[in-house]
Amino acid sequence: MRAKKHITPIDMEIIYRAHRSVWAALKHEKLLGSSDETHELSDKVTRTLVEFAREGVIDLETLRERTLAEITRW
Repeated sequence: MRAKKHITPIDMEIIYRAHRSVWAALKHEKLLGSSDETHELSDKVTRTLVEFAREGVIDLETLRERTLAEITRW
């Protein structure tokens, strides 16, 4: 098993930007529901982005695309 990557402050900035990009796509597709559901989805998006980053994926566009693909499976 491969060791998980440590998340740096620069990684966190990329994760933040990817979250905003994913969120914009979700808003555009009108996939956001009630405020409770929205908060829960935001948390899931963040956890997914961090997990991908810890696996070594830290490219903004790749993080965005992989996270959106993961969301469609939820």
